[in-house]
Amino acid sequence: VDLAHDTRIRHNILFPELPHKLEVLTMQYTREPYYKEEGRTWNKIAGTGKRQLMRYNCKDTCVTREAYDVQELEFADNPRLRACYDSDIDLSRKLHHVAYRGITIDQTELAQLARDINNKLAETNVRIGGLINAPVSFSAKEQKAKPGSINIASSQQLVKLLLARGLKVPKDRFTGNYTTNEAKLHTLFAESGDVLLNEVLTVRELNKIKTTTVEATLVNDTFYSDFVVGGTETGRRSSRE
Repeated sequence: VDLAHDTRIRHNILFPELPHKLEVLTMQYTREPYYKEEGRTWNKIAGTGKRQLMRYNCKDTCVTREAYDVQELEFADNPRLRACYDSDIDLSRKLHHVAYRGITIDQTELAQLARDINNKLAETNVRIGGLINAPVSFSAKEQKAKPGSINIASSQQLVKLLLARGLKVPKDRFTGNYTTNEAKLHTLFAESGDVLLNEVLTVRELNKIKTTTVEATLVNDTFYSDFVVGGTETGRRSSRE
């Protein structure tokens, strides 16, 4: 296992601002023409396209090795970045074992966490309702049960609410549409000081913990997840199903 390397992690350290899919590495590091559509020809039921699929898999293997070799040259020019990679790949190996083993969950503590989150969401609901002078819901399902409420989880309804408060809701520079992503809302809160934004961000944080952790599927009281090293521009660790 110690001899295994990861070109995606390497690319994330060398070029954190770029996507790290193999098709991007292929374009950047090799002269192999685009071939990703070739892997879609296999029909398991009809039994056709298997040879093409095998050729596609071979190309994946070859371009990965080509990318690795060029990345070695880049690391040779940037010894400090190589040190970062050595640290990340070591952590990745350890997290692989953690993911395989799983994390044992204390059901009593988990139930208490669920109660705490629900209580905090209820308190936040009351505060937001006082700020906007209207009933609040946190999902489309909840909104159906509360006619006339404003669904904070709906981007369109949130944008309409923020504009009505005179806030300069940012727009996506590529689409030109209003955006309410977390980073933009943090910036808008820093600029405006409107406490509603902070409450909305609190709701998002609590709901994320609730859906991804508290309500996660357990197997024999064990939580299994795939941990990702360096999957973000900042190098922040993350996890996924």
